Amino acid sequence: MEAPHTESGTQAVLREDVIESAVRFLMDPKVNSSTLAKKVSFLESKGLTNAEIEDALARAKNTPHTSESNTTATSATT
Repeated sequence: MEAPHTESGTQAVLREDVIESAVRFLMDPKVNSSTLAKKVSFLESKGLTNAEIEDALARAKNTPHTSESNTTATSATT
């Protein structure tokens, strides 16, 4: 019996929940002052793949900080 070839498919599938968690980690003000190497090392220790880390870094870079979003949301509701 030959095992199905899922390795390439598995690598192509990014775990959205894991990436979202990584983005929240990267956006945390306490983490912001850490070096990129330390952030990447931490995410690797949590089992993220290089592709997932790269995706999370890109999303964190393109996402406004939470405090800014909260301020905007508060202003809009008052």
